[in-house]
Parts: sequence; structure tokens; C-alpha cells
Amino acid sequence: MDDGDFKVIGLGIGDKNRLKQRCMLCTSETAAEETRSAVVDRIRLGIPSNKRDKPNKKTKCNQPSNKRGRKETEGRRLKIGWKHSKGPGIPYDIVPASKGGGSGLNYDADKSTDLANLTRQIANVFAPGGRSEQFDLNLRDIHYYLATFTGAPLPAVINELPFTVESYFQHLKKQGVYPVRVYLHTSRLFEVRHSGLMATIF
Repeated sequence: MDDGDFKVIGLGIGDKNRLKQRCMLCTSETAAEETRSAVVDRIRLGIPSNKRDKPNKKTKCNQPSNKRGRKETEGRRLKIGWKHSKGPGIPYDIVPASKGGGSGLNYDADKSTDLANLTRQIANVFAPGGRSEQFDLNLRDIHYYLATFTGAPLPAVINELPFTVESYFQHLKKQGVYPVRVYLHTSRLFEVRHSGLMATIF
């Protein structure tokens, strides 16, 4: 409508401006309502409207993890250490870390490992290749075995079956013992000569 049409129906310039403002307001409200309806429809359908509507990557931690293809652990964690005796009748003492020893070190062993292999593996931790440079010790020159902290040798047989890491774990579990502590015990070999006879003692 132009100014002439407004004069015909008896409306002034002020009425014209107020009518235009009202028309613009109605148009904007209609557009806003259509936008809100579209947003509601997208929410109901689960369709993200823009990047801000996309799920936050952090929410993935709340989703069930896909364990398919994840290898189940085949090992058991031991706490290992090294104790050494300088001679017959001399108590075993912890070999300090400064000399290549230690106590309470984490070591993961395969569940099926037998006693002989476990002994070799732990001995190799403290004396790689059969020798401890820091402690100046060769495995071939000493007597060594695995035992508890108090010195009780690990059993070769558990429940009438040969020792394995898993059977030892289960054996201690029934006794409420955890963590499982295993110590390499070493002692030097000594030759004793008596009346023409020679014996090796440790």
C-alpha cells in the first residue's frame, strides 16, 4: 500500500509506520517459531543441527568399551627381590639396588612358567647373562634358588602337581597372601679340604 491508499482509508503517516512495525514483528515471530520447530524436530530425530550439536568426544569414555580382539592377560605379577649370604651360617641380606639388587620390584611372569624357568628368569634379572657386574658375582660360582622373604624355598610340587606360577598364586590366595613375593637367594660356594677329601658346601 502507498501513501494514497492510506489517505483513502483515513489513516495518517503515524498509523502507517505503526502498521509496518507490526507487520515486521509478526514476520520475525513467525520465522523464529519455524526455526524453533525445526530445532525441536532435529532433537527428536537425533540429528545434529551443526558442529556444536555433535556429541562431545569425551562422552566416549561412558560408552561400553569394545573388548573384542583384546588379549586376555596370560601373566601374573610378582614382587621380586634379591637376598645374599656371604657364607655358611651367615643370614641372607637384601642386596641393595646400588649393587644391582633390590626388593619389591614388579615382575610379570607367564602363568604356565615352571619353577626351573622362573628361577632362571629372575636370576637373569639381577645377573644378566649369568653375571652381576655391580655385585661382582657369577651365577656359575654360587648356589641360588627362589624362596619367600623368610627363606622358605618355593615348593616344587603343589597339590601333587608340578609348580607353575598360576598354581602358586592360587595356593597363596587360599591363605590370603597377596602380593606374591619371590626372592632370589644366593650364597657363595666354598671348598673345604679335610684329610685329603674336598667337599663343596654352601
